[in-house]
Amino acid sequence: MILRCLTNVLCVLSICACLLVLNSCSQNSSHYPKRPITLICPWSAGGGTDRVARSLALEIESQLSVPVNVVNATGGGGAVGHTRMTNAAADGYTLGLATVEFAILEQRGLIGVGLDDVEPLAVVNADAAALFVKAESPWKSLKDFQTHLAQANQAVRASGTAAGGIWHLAFEGFVQTLEEKATQTTWVSINGSAPSMQELLAGGIDLVVCSLPEADALLSAGQIRCLGVMSGERIPSHPDVPTFSEQGFSWELAGWRCLVAPLGLDQEVLSALQEAAAKTLKEPSFQKFMADSGFNFSPITGSEARQFLQQSQKALGLSVNSVFPESDAADFSRYWFPILCAGALVICLITAVAQRSSGLDTGDVSWSRLLLGAAWAFLFILLLPAAGYLVAGCVFLLGAVLLLKGRWTQALVICLVAPASLYTVFAKLLSVPLPWGLVGW
Repeated sequence: MILRCLTNVLCVLSICACLLVLNSCSQNSSHYPKRPITLICPWSAGGGTDRVARSLALEIESQLSVPVNVVNATGGGGAVGHTRMTNAAADGYTLGLATVEFAILEQRGLIGVGLDDVEPLAVVNADAAALFVKAESPWKSLKDFQTHLAQANQAVRASGTAAGGIWHLAFEGFVQTLEEKATQTTWVSINGSAPSMQELLAGGIDLVVCSLPEADALLSAGQIRCLGVMSGERIPSHPDVPTFSEQGFSWELAGWRCLVAPLGLDQEVLSALQEAAAKTLKEPSFQKFMADSGFNFSPITGSEARQFLQQSQKALGLSVNSVFPESDAADFSRYWFPILCAGALVICLITAVAQRSSGLDTGDVSWSRLLLGAAWAFLFILLLPAAGYLVAGCVFLLGAVLLLKGRWTQALVICLVAPASLYTVFAKLLSVPLPWGLVGW
């Protein structure tokens, strides 16, 4: 009986292995791309990163002749989107527009992935931070703002991005350089510059820190005022905006955006994406979009893109550690879920073996059933990255219920309802990234 069960298990594993190999071979064929590509934007719709991502998507779409769909994966101060683009299948069908917050999250130990876990295709732009207030604000300059901080009786409310993001870092770093340090400043965590500007106009916050291009529409309409830009020299697209250094404040900081792909791409797929990215940055239409929007177009491709990210990570390390000294290392890595499953499986097996060895009644539990259950759980963990959570979860629960001698109707109901319910709770409501697999589920 045991031998027959083990034989069946080996047959199932062999078939699955063959399917994975065949799928891998088909993915690495010379016909890439065959289906639409997803471009993940880690910030809200309407902001600077979203606008750049959608313009990139249009150009890449024309280069590769397949649809490129932008998905706004927000949450966790950028952690959700950056984790999702990093952990996606390395098949060339999921890209991401990473921002400088990726390096900050890694530096603070708030994310289980890092810049070394992605393949940089092209650095698109780098824009300096700037400080904005409503047009009717009494603050006309940074000196006025500094004076208000010294005399403030209530907290100054600022935003521009989620807590811990690049604009938060820019604001806190600037405040720390002042002689009259603000004793009460509150950073309101909002996912993106666009909703932050809406909150500023509504009176919910006192100022916004973001790049000039992100605020250009409201700035041109006269609804907001820029007190200064955190760069060494004035921005050509906004020559009337003074720099911080011109006003006597020694503080500079900029954010960047980089088109990335998951690490481990087939060389043929990687070459196709690198070529498409390089051509996109040279397209007159894309360059016109960047210029008209006021973005500081700074194209970097090839090995130089990787060097840029490494240099940025090193430079940000000093600023992050000084502004956020309380940063703690991440408690979990990306492997915590498989390790947790494996640990639970080991505990169950040890418990079952101990009970049988001591002669305790374990009911209708045989050695063959224990081994089959262990193999089935191990197969689920192996299939997660390739098949995705929903598919692997349905297959696993179907086999598990039947293994426990449940009815087919019970097994079908459970395998259809449970994975979909858990997926809705974690992926949709809690914004927890789950393995997507081949079909994008």
